Amino acid sequence: MSSFFNSNYFQAILNLIGNRNSTISTLWGMFWQAFYALAGCVVGAVIFGNIGALIGTVIGAWLGFRAVNPYHSLISQLNQLNDHQKQNLTDEVRRTVGSSTVDNLLRYGMNSNGRQLIFDIIQRYLNNQQPQQRNTNPAALFYGQASFPDEKECQKLLDILHVNLSSAQMYELTHPPFKGSILPSLPSTDPLLYRFHEILLQYGVPMKEVIHEKFGDGIMSAVDFTVKVDKDETIKEAPRVNINMSGKFLPYKRW
Repeated sequence: MSSFFNSNYFQAILNLIGNRNSTISTLWGMFWQAFYALAGCVVGAVIFGNIGALIGTVIGAWLGFRAVNPYHSLISQLNQLNDHQKQNLTDEVRRTVGSSTVDNLLRYGMNSNGRQLIFDIIQRYLNNQQPQQRNTNPAALFYGQASFPDEKECQKLLDILHVNLSSAQMYELTHPPFKGSILPSLPSTDPLLYRFHEILLQYGVPMKEVIHEKFGDGIMSAVDFTVKVDKDETIKEAPRVNINMSGKFLPYKRW
């Protein structure tokens, strides 16, 4: 799916969260702040009279503001994003919807589950101020290189994808696979995969030395390990692939 900033698509996202359902959390925040202010007013009036009521109202409102973790409108926060941030958020939503058309976005948003997924993406993005990197573990699941811990976790993903599996297929996804079996030869003849071989040839020893310098004698685990892939479009004419590998450091045992 192409990754261009579509202002009409972004506006459709704003319209989608502009209805009553999407602003319910903001209204709920307003309710709780008013409740805190009223409670402060009552307590202050009982203890200190009129002056206490005023002071209690101010303190209660402040406590309520803190308690609801500022309930600024999602729309106002989204409008404050720059074009690059809007594009990243739009891409996140489009990938979830599976389409770049406004009509499909609106149809997707008519479903309560779909709408909630979009709201979750928006809220997560606003909290982090960056798009979520694409964890490769779900992809590894479908290539038989990872497994779900149990059927309950597996079913969560299947429900999102609206996929039904047989008991045999469910078994395959929830039991330890025979890992490392999908490449017929090493190094791979696939041009993209071969680049990783080149990276190892050129930078493998330097990375090893830097790891030893920072951590000591040991290895990076490929079991307690995550890989995340992201698209960096800071320079739109030359997008870059960002790959983040994070593995637990395992020192060699001393005896």
